[in-house]
This record gives sequence, C-alpha cells and structure tokens, in this order.
Amino acid sequence: MRLADADCRTIARAAEIAAWRRNQPQTATLTKVNAFPLEVGQLALDMTNDTSESIPRRKASAETMAGREAAALVRELNRRIGRWQAASVKLYTMAQRLKATGRADPSVTEEAHTLFQVVATEAQRFEELLPEQPSAVARHGRINDTRQSFDMITDRLRASLQLLGANPEAE
Repeated sequence: MRLADADCRTIARAAEIAAWRRNQPQTATLTKVNAFPLEVGQLALDMTNDTSESIPRRKASAETMAGREAAALVRELNRRIGRWQAASVKLYTMAQRLKATGRADPSVTEEAHTLFQVVATEAQRFEELLPEQPSAVARHGRINDTRQSFDMITDRLRASLQLLGANPEAE
C-alpha cells in the first residue's frame, strides 16, 4: 500500500514545521517520502533529501550575541547562587526558630557569617569582571538578574545574622 502524493506532501510539510519549531533550520530540502507497510500497524518511511540547495542562515543580531555572552559569563555563577539561595533560606528559617524559642546555636551563626562573607566576596569579584566586558553584555538583563540575586542573598543573610544577634559586617 502506497501513500497518496497528498499524504507525502503532508508528511514533508510536517517535517519542515517541526524543524522550524525547534528553531533549527533544515540543511536540506525534503524532496521525496515513500511509505510502505512493514507489518500490520507499522509503517516505514523512506525520506530522501536534496542537498543541492541549503537554506541560508541569518546572522545573529548584536542583541542575541550579547545575550549569549552574558549567559556564558553568569552560567556557572548562577548555579552557585542557586545553592547559596537555598542555604540562606535554610539559615534564615533556623535563625527565626532560634529567636522564637530563645535558644542560641553558635554553629548557625558561624555558618551564616561564613556564607555572608563568601557571597559578598563573589559579588565583589563579579562586579570587578564587568568593566572588562563589552557594554552591551555588562548592561544585559542576565547581568542585572545576577546582581539582584547577590543582593537578595546578602540581605537575607544580614537579616539572619541580626536575628542571631551577630554583626554581619564583623570579620
């Protein structure tokens, strides 16, 4: 049993749409699709590509390139920031519970203070990297998001240390 030409065109069009949706341009044009039954309920497709014509790619815009560079700059740092955010929430919750019960735990204070120093140091290093970057990268939203994350974590750790009765700025 062979598929009608209309069915073959439909399958070819579906392949083109799927490639477009993945935002990956096709490198070849699908010219022929043959379908034949293997077993009951199974259908094999034989697709041949015409590689004589390729679809030209557009050059990425300057905004896109700046976004990619900004993403590369903050990728690993944002992974660490995620862990620091989780730790800061945990420490803040512990500080609230300790204050509510009137207990003290020096290990929680020490952990919060150490994390505060690490995050503050990394935020300073991050800011020192930015002048070396192109201005479009340094102004990108990903950079601002990372900056805001640093601020949020340090604010939460500062609040935790204050709940624990410690000075966040002390060495």
